[in-house]
Amino acid sequence: ALETGFQRKDGSQYDAELHMQRFDVSGLSPIYTLIVNDTTNRKRIYSELATKSGLLQATLDNMAEGLCVYDGDLKLVSYNKKFLTFLGLPPDSVHMGSSYAHNAANFARHTLGIAESDIPAYVVEREIEAKGRYARRRLHRRPDGTIIASNRRPMPGGGFVTTFSDITERVQTEEALRLSATELQETKASFEAAILASRQILYEWDLGDNNIRWSGETAALLGYSPDELGGLERFLKHVHPEDLALVEAESKREEEIGVSFHLEYRLRHKNGQYVHVSDSGVYLAGRAGKAKRVVGFIADVTLQKSAAESLRHSDKMMAIGQLTGGIAHDFNNLLAIIRGNLELLAEDVAGDSKLQKRIETVMAAADRGGALTQRLLAFARKQPLEPQASNLNRLVVDMNDLLGRSLPAAIALESSLADDLWLCAIDQNGFESALLNLVLNARDAMPGGGKISIATSNTRLDHAYTASLQGVKPGQYVMLSVSDNGSGMTEDVKQRVFDPFFTTKEKGQGSGLGLAMVYGFVQQSHGHIAVDSQPGAGTTFRLYLPRIDAPARVIAPKAIQSDSDAQTGELVLVVEDDPDVRLLAISMLNSLGYHTLVAEDAGSALNVLASEKNIDLLFTDIILPGGMNGADLAQVARERYPGLKVLYTSGYTENAKIHGNGAESHLISKPYRKMDLARKIRQVLEGDSGNGG
Repeated sequence: ALETGFQRKDGSQYDAELHMQRFDVSGLSPIYTLIVNDTTNRKRIYSELATKSGLLQATLDNMAEGLCVYDGDLKLVSYNKKFLTFLGLPPDSVHMGSSYAHNAANFARHTLGIAESDIPAYVVEREIEAKGRYARRRLHRRPDGTIIASNRRPMPGGGFVTTFSDITERVQTEEALRLSATELQETKASFEAAILASRQILYEWDLGDNNIRWSGETAALLGYSPDELGGLERFLKHVHPEDLALVEAESKREEEIGVSFHLEYRLRHKNGQYVHVSDSGVYLAGRAGKAKRVVGFIADVTLQKSAAESLRHSDKMMAIGQLTGGIAHDFNNLLAIIRGNLELLAEDVAGDSKLQKRIETVMAAADRGGALTQRLLAFARKQPLEPQASNLNRLVVDMNDLLGRSLPAAIALESSLADDLWLCAIDQNGFESALLNLVLNARDAMPGGGKISIATSNTRLDHAYTASLQGVKPGQYVMLSVSDNGSGMTEDVKQRVFDPFFTTKEKGQGSGLGLAMVYGFVQQSHGHIAVDSQPGAGTTFRLYLPRIDAPARVIAPKAIQSDSDAQTGELVLVVEDDPDVRLLAISMLNSLGYHTLVAEDAGSALNVLASEKNIDLLFTDIILPGGMNGADLAQVARERYPGLKVLYTSGYTENAKIHGNGAESHLISKPYRKMDLARKIRQVLEGDSGNGG
């Protein structure tokens, strides 16, 4: 076989292989057959397809040539197996993202056998050459005498692709290309199988008549047969209206042969849904003298787009959550000081109705501020929760009266509760608040009346559903949905619906924290929330809460009728770093009849415990300075002094391991009332274990 170049009648050039064979026939002169194969397109396709990352890696690994791709920063972004084995490079000497200079040094050392002292100069020369925007072919002689040809071509978007071939084996390579018709058919079948396995659509678009030939994968990815997709005119009807201008602009471009492109747009599936696709193609010469054509691949990237959007949204919500959580924590301490001292002041001015009225007004404002911080903490997923095994059906039924009183007569409330509903571990107060917020949100979406539907069911979220969701694990979930037939939401509103302080209501009609609180509660409960809505078609919120197998158990706290019931004289160690909050706690405890000791941090608290053996209760903030938090302090204290009772307090739980120490069972949230503190202390001191503490 012989490689050469030919000129067509119209003057254009093309590469070709010549194959000649001699036949000797008895009594006749020798007969020669000559076969001419046009190899221009094959060589060009090898180079151009390699510029697109992710296109048929299996096919690239089966290429006869070695291949590597560098981006505009001269970082390695793709290579095939032949690049390593063919050039004799160790597998650990090349990795994705490595620099061109690093790989050039390895190539000089392992492939060409250049002396170490000459390698730096070789690398500098090659790096300068690589930064040039031009094609380059170079021959490299290996120590064993073989010659490697490298062909580098720049890519339109920056960077370049280089192929390597051993030209000393050209005779063997050409001989291998002389396949029989059967072998050619088998090769074609293998290639088609590789295309099918890659789940991508291969197409060839004739720019002369705009006819498009599609591979059979159109049915698997889009639901249409190749005939149903048809040519360019019919295909464009399946493009999303918002993306149509982008695709039409590409279809009208007059590009030179060899130019490639990459587009991302939406195509309508036969089921009516739109899928995000990646379309990569290259302009090639036409067949048999026809106009240019495009050969390309279309891949479904809906899952990748959803995953990227989920990650972006998760990062945004986490950043906002960190900010709001920190603000709410500090604000809770201030509210605790304000409200607690007002409560003590009210006792001091008992009988003065004028002062009592003013104090009650300020205390009511402090309570509203506390409710606001609780919503901020719920969104930030730092609200102290008391999860217990629960049946959502029972909680929904228990709330029917409250929900009904919250709705006008023009709105009907109905429920469809599944039989044999699984249990889930949730904070019941948090769930009730979340359900009420969802119902009120549905009410506000139907000012003229309508219907709200509450439903429960057992369900399973599979890998296909959770793959694009950040932090959501596949498994069994209890689902609760709240649906309305109100005004619905646009896509822009739906994307921001859980953002704190975002609201579509008139000024003064809503804080924009209701749905943010619901989002935070579900996330902190290790669940997932989804929203479906379209303008004029209503809205459905679905809460997915992980299933548990533990039996439901509800333990009622022991009631205290008055402050005097708590006057038993026990000794309480108060651990609090904020001096004003610490003074307030001591004042409340003393007024309740308890004796107190104080410490500012965990180290000081352990010293007090070591010197005083008769401490009945450790009352500690969870967030403490000095590297040891309240839960760590309690663990050490219980190991040293078995039987010591512990009550935590906090504006939010900062560390997940706190729950492992029982903090969720014996915890009172800031700001707290004196009566609530009295009741909680008696619950702990009298041995009520709460929900697992």
